[in-house]
Amino acid sequence: MVYDVSSFFTNTVGATPLVFSATGLPAGFTIDPVTGIISGNNPNDTLTYGVTVTATNNCGDTSQSFDMTFPCPAPTSTPIPNLNVPLLQGDPYNYNVAPYFTSPCGQTITFSAVGLPPGSSINPATGLISGTANLSQTWNVTVTATTICGQTSQSFTMDFSSN
Repeated sequence: MVYDVSSFFTNTVGATPLVFSATGLPAGFTIDPVTGIISGNNPNDTLTYGVTVTATNNCGDTSQSFDMTFPCPAPTSTPIPNLNVPLLQGDPYNYNVAPYFTSPCGQTITFSAVGLPPGSSINPATGLISGTANLSQTWNVTVTATTICGQTSQSFTMDFSSN
């Protein structure tokens, strides 16, 4: 990402060229002292950075302050297929739902689920649901994927009917 702040400063006739500096920039961002161009990679967070740019020459200095924010898209998802597996009560199972969720900017996803059968759980880091088949019935499950930028959910059913 590139921001040119030089147009916000005017040099005095006969003065030495402006030299730019900045405080409050996100980690990894820099300002070119000659051109006034701020550059760096999107930090992919929801923070607001209070930045102050100072232009200095032999006549003195002046500063401008502004806020920098960046796009931070929430994770996306596609429908999770229903799990229909004829298991007997007590049979172990695993169902990986992670492939149905994506973090557009590569943030870590944390998974959670509601509606799982008793004795089942979801690994918050991997999205793997595991447990043992419990009763011959259908379970309505909602999985939520959360990043620093937001969350998305998908619902599906788990059916362990032995018929």
